Amino acid sequence: MPKIALASASVLPLPDPDELALVSAIRSLGADVRVLAWDDESVDWSWADVVVIRSTWNYVTRRDDFVAWAERVAGITRLHNAAAVIRENTDKIYLAALSESAIPVVPTAWLEQGSLVEDALSSVSAEGWADIVIKPRISAGSFSTERFDLGQPESAEKAAAFLAAHLGSRPMMVQPYQTHVDDSGERAVVVIDGEPMFATRKSPRFASGPLEVSAALPIEADEMALVLRILARFQRLLYARVDLVRGANGSPRLMELELTEPYLMLDRHPPALLRFAHAIVAKAG
Repeated sequence: MPKIALASASVLPLPDPDELALVSAIRSLGADVRVLAWDDESVDWSWADVVVIRSTWNYVTRRDDFVAWAERVAGITRLHNAAAVIRENTDKIYLAALSESAIPVVPTAWLEQGSLVEDALSSVSAEGWADIVIKPRISAGSFSTERFDLGQPESAEKAAAFLAAHLGSRPMMVQPYQTHVDDSGERAVVVIDGEPMFATRKSPRFASGPLEVSAALPIEADEMALVLRILARFQRLLYARVDLVRGANGSPRLMELELTEPYLMLDRHPPALLRFAHAIVAKAG
């Protein structure tokens, strides 16, 4: 009987909507599946034929420990996605590398830990951005992600205070708010075992805010082309979520490439759930 571990966390900041359906689907294929916390030091990961990272959403304050855990697990059993992917993808600076490789990415200003708030806001203003989103480079589930309008004095003061509260302890990033999120929406393309399967429209989400997700939608032709260009940079991934938004010229651009612990919205598309379960069991074989 294949033995499968789904990696979660000892304390989840939010419930995992994918978990129950995925566990049930895997069990229906005759596998022994357990949900185990990555940060539980008593777990013997060698028990599993394969470990699949899922809701490890508390790693954002312990990223180095999490990467070390992934590399340790990969040394004793199969891990998906791969530890090298996890190391790269848990710091959003990967967006800069993708942009340098001619992947269209939402413009981003990178702020190093310890940067002066005044210098950071001056550099953002020099880009001509007023309506902005600020978030940590290491983040999951919209952790410490907020929107500000630098054209409004009160909001600008809040942006400065927000940066002051964070820059002393972590690197941050700033992006102009993408106005097409309000009409065509932020689109999430779900990829299972290397195949883009469906898209959803997501509402903008900020810290502690609700996540609203549409029913499954077809993937537009230009979205598919961009997703395939991005996926071509990697060996076949067990899972991925590619978050896109249309830029001012109407073409899709990458907001985030979620390869570590993305919510995959499996309840929106039963064929994706079934494909994921079969792929996981195959990896355990």
